[in-house]
Amino acid sequence: MLHEIAGRDDLDLAAPDIGLIRANEIGTNPSGDDLGNQGAGIWLDDVSGIVIGSDAAAPTNLEAGTNHLAINGAAGVFVEGDGAAVGNSIRANSIYENTEIAIDLGAPGITPNDIGDLDGGENRQMNSPEFDSNRTQLDPSDDIAARYSVDRSSFFVSAAYPLPVDFDLADVDGEEAEVYVGSDSYTLAEEGGFKSIVLSPGVAVDETGYLVATAPDAEGNTSEVSPAIPLPEPALGVGWR
Repeated sequence: MLHEIAGRDDLDLAAPDIGLIRANEIGTNPSGDDLGNQGAGIWLDDVSGIVIGSDAAAPTNLEAGTNHLAINGAAGVFVEGDGAAVGNSIRANSIYENTEIAIDLGAPGITPNDIGDLDGGENRQMNSPEFDSNRTQLDPSDDIAARYSVDRSSFFVSAAYPLPVDFDLADVDGEEAEVYVGSDSYTLAEEGGFKSIVLSPGVAVDETGYLVATAPDAEGNTSEVSPAIPLPEPALGVGWR
């Protein structure tokens, strides 16, 4: 069932609320109108185990679970509550044109990755993926060749390998995760190293577009969205991948 949540402070879920949030229009409607909330689209306040979007290991039927979180006055999803706000899964949504970042864990603004991902806090402050800019590009058939890594130490209990890494086309500002294009499994054997994959989005991809990613763990802790990387077409006559 589709719900529209608009023109309010935010959708605030506080303990002990537990649930699944799917197929909602938050800050907009199916026509894409600006109905933005004053604060975050969704504010997870000291709660754990919330699923926002898909609850599948590898999302496939996106329209059944996709939330559209757009044009809100703060982040698309804001998670607050230090060590008590963990296990919150935020996958396969369409998050775009919000005033602040798509997914915000803890203190407002981007949380930098740390070596080995040994910090804690909201969603355990999971590190976001990093791209190799020399090996990420768009091919003429709209497949995307990407090379990425996730810095997450297996010695830390929250690593929870394998990691289901989700990829999205960024919004018009090149920052948020607007169009889900696929997932990959990052295994313990690949820990800390770069991995090359090919994504077949099934949608037209603009050669001026950008790719972003998030890295949940097996317990659902979703990271913030990675810095965006441009998707240039390969030079004429030069092989890709």
